[in-house]
Amino acid sequence: MPAPSFRYRIDTDHGLALAQIAGDATGEYIASCVRALQADPAWSDAYDVIWDDRGVTVLDVTPRGLDEMVAAQTNGQFGMDVIVSDRGSREAVFLLYARRTRAAGRPARVCRTLDEALAAVGRTALPAALDVA
Repeated sequence: MPAPSFRYRIDTDHGLALAQIAGDATGEYIASCVRALQADPAWSDAYDVIWDDRGVTVLDVTPRGLDEMVAAQTNGQFGMDVIVSDRGSREAVFLLYARRTRAAGRPARVCRTLDEALAAVGRTALPAALDVA
C-alpha cells in the first residue's frame, strides 16, 4: 500500500491553489490536507482550489471520513473546490462530497480532466506558479 502524499502550491496573484494527493488515502487524510492548505499564510478563503486526486491509488472513505472532509472544507470559505478524479469508483465518493459541500454553502464540482477543472474556475491554463509536473 503506497503511503499517501500531499503537495500544493498557491498562486496569490491569481487566487488559485493546486493541491495533489497521491497514494492510498482516507477521508480523514484528505480532511487533514484541506486543513494544511487552509493553515498556509498565503491561503485566502476567496481562492479557488483544484484538488488533483488522479494519483490516489486506493480511496477509503467511511461516513465519518466524509463528514470530516465536508467539515474541513465548509468553514466559511467562499472560493470554489474542483476535484479532478478520473476513476469512476472514486468519482462517486467525490460527487457525494461535492453535493454535501455545496449544501453547506461552498461551491464544489467534480471533473475528469485538468482542462475541465480549469474551465470550471474560469481559466484556460494553469498559471506558471502552479505548473507542477
